[in-house]
Amino acid sequence: MKIASLLSIAVLIILLLSAPLPALADRDPGYFYDSVDVDILIRPDSDLQVSELQNFRFQSGDFHGGYRSIPTDKLVSIDNVEVWEGATRYPLNPEVRDWVKKRISSGKVIGREEYGYATWTEGNRFWIGWWFPTTMSGSKAIEVKYTAHGALRIHDTVDRLYWKAIWPDRTAGINSATITVHLPGKVDTSLVTLKSYGAAAESRILDDGVTVVFSCGGVVPSQEVELDIAWPHGLVAADAPSWQAGAEESETAASADRQRKAYYDGEVKPYVNLIMFVLALLVVPLAAVIWLKGALKRRGQAIEVQRDYGPQYTPPDNTPPSLVELLVSGRSTMGLASTIFDLARRGIIRIDETCQKYAFLTSRDFVLTNLKENNGFGFEEMVSSKLASPEGGKLSSWRNKMPALLKEFNKSVEDEALRQGLFTEPPSQSMKRLLTPGLLIMVGAVIVAVPLTIFLFDYAEFVFLPFAMLAIAGIVAAALSPKLISYTAKGAQEAAAWKAFGKYLGKLAKDRQLATGHLDTWDSYLPLAVIFGLAQPWISRFASMGAPAPSWFYVYHAPGSAGTAMDTAVSLSSIQSAFNTMVSTISGSAGGSGGAV
Repeated sequence: MKIASLLSIAVLIILLLSAPLPALADRDPGYFYDSVDVDILIRPDSDLQVSELQNFRFQSGDFHGGYRSIPTDKLVSIDNVEVWEGATRYPLNPEVRDWVKKRISSGKVIGREEYGYATWTEGNRFWIGWWFPTTMSGSKAIEVKYTAHGALRIHDTVDRLYWKAIWPDRTAGINSATITVHLPGKVDTSLVTLKSYGAAAESRILDDGVTVVFSCGGVVPSQEVELDIAWPHGLVAADAPSWQAGAEESETAASADRQRKAYYDGEVKPYVNLIMFVLALLVVPLAAVIWLKGALKRRGQAIEVQRDYGPQYTPPDNTPPSLVELLVSGRSTMGLASTIFDLARRGIIRIDETCQKYAFLTSRDFVLTNLKENNGFGFEEMVSSKLASPEGGKLSSWRNKMPALLKEFNKSVEDEALRQGLFTEPPSQSMKRLLTPGLLIMVGAVIVAVPLTIFLFDYAEFVFLPFAMLAIAGIVAAALSPKLISYTAKGAQEAAAWKAFGKYLGKLAKDRQLATGHLDTWDSYLPLAVIFGLAQPWISRFASMGAPAPSWFYVYHAPGSAGTAMDTAVSLSSIQSAFNTMVSTISGSAGGSGGAV
């Protein structure tokens, strides 16, 4: 795949990442408000006499009460609390406080089947909680009454009511809301200003010149309706409350911040986000293309293989599977595992399954036993002399030493490949020119992008895009690193031939009819199937066709069961589970993942 194609896919991924995600629906609380009617009487002494009629409609679940939490940072105090349901007045019961708090925090019901209410203060909030017998469905009209002292704002020319009539800390929606405010006296309506914030509300002053009405068609969960009503000073006899100066100073500062933010969001942020897009979709990809093309150019002209190698029905030569893997992929991930199987197939070592029981647990292991002297390649001798022994070496004993052995084994394979003239330099060294910087760029981009996105998201939602593209460019570089492998003419020719044979092995693993001619020799190709990522489908294919079990693998049988304690079986299908386990264990211990070509 060409560099431009890879980066085009990366651009598409970036665009998908930048698309907004749909909002998740809030959890249904099992009830809603048919309506909420709030009545606020502003008395001449500046007190607010408040009545909140909440009409609940219960749909699912069990309900035992409710609560109202009122911020107290912009008032002096609240008293004269009453809770009514129709003509029934709830009695004061201090225990309701704990009942309601437990219900809110854990959902548990600890209250009795009775009516009651309680009030309490926590932090800067005044709480009113009420309790009623278990209700499963239907409706209830709960009216909460209270008096708020010192809630008006008193100025030299105007007085103001600034009040959250519909509270935001709700999980249920309100179908309709009506807020009625009675001014402290009749006034010229042209001198009265009416504002509201949050949910859309229509406002009007009635003909009496005293009553103000706000109407809302619907208020969604967590949405508020905040009133801001101002009238000429002098209708109430009160001084400015103690909290007013500090609150208005904070509000002024907050308003200035909002204005600055609004200016930034409207005038500056779009250009910052545009710059992020340009960096992500133009600058970074262009720089990546220039860098990657330069790296490929410095590699030199790739060897052109003229011969068409499809299909290839037999192995091109007797090249060991570990060298074949290096030829076709430039890596040696399954080379050690395939070498173990190849040595076993050639009768140099034998693989025995062992079983050790610990109480109710069973531990399986595999023992590699030398059967004859190995005079093959250096990396083969490494396996037969270190992993295997005449007395039998347990694979598990190398669990902690396997990484070092793999490193030594892979270097020996590369040295042999150079000695045979397959590459002009070690493939790992060639690949590092892109693989190392690619991985560093990918990891570095992620490390930098995460904190920057967290702290700068409000200033530019797409601040992560250039880093995401850098990470993708790093991945592309790592993926292209095998392109830097420098084959000789001989190596390129052999690599093409083995890739063609790998495709044929893939067809064999899928096609029953094609595999029929290899029933007696299926295990001779197993080491090659391992390096092409075909081990499990290869075993399954021939097991289903009644292929014989390999003579070099001995299966453990519990004493007293059919067969000796260590025995072979007549068919692969009879030991398929054990054989699959053996292949997976050795491949996992002495190799890694592979892939078909």
